[in-house]
Amino acid sequence: MLKLRLQRTGRKGHAQYRIVVTEHTAPPKSGSLELLGSYDPHLKKLAIKEDRLNHWISNGAKPSATLNNLLIKEGIIKGDKMVSWKPKKKEEVIEKPSTVVKPTAPKTEETPKEAEPENKEQSEVVEPQAEQQKEEAPIEEAKEDKPEEKLEVKSE
Repeated sequence: MLKLRLQRTGRKGHAQYRIVVTEHTAPPKSGSLELLGSYDPHLKKLAIKEDRLNHWISNGAKPSATLNNLLIKEGIIKGDKMVSWKPKKKEEVIEKPSTVVKPTAPKTEETPKEAEPENKEQSEVVEPQAEQQKEEAPIEEAKEDKPEEKLEVKSE
């Protein structure tokens, strides 16, 4: 099957295209059967042999989507524009009704029975241990401070 395509030429950043007739399975930069014209997208200038274009279209060659849209825009051929890619179908999102959570009973500041110690003696035993740990930390800090003070005294 023959295809009418744009073949890119020109340097980097300044593209120019040739309008060629080629086999649809052939790579874009491979040889072509016939050169039909050129297109400069920077100047929006299209030069094409309309009689040869109509000849190839009548023989069954189909233009690529980009070339087809360009030819329709310039008024050379008539028809509908084509989309060269298929847009992805958006998945339908089913929205669930939002649920509102209402509190059934007012919150109280009372602690649960499990959190309260069974004996007050147990709670008293825990507190002195915590106090001992707190007292040990300042003692260590004080020991560290003393050697520095001694160094400062000797240096004066």
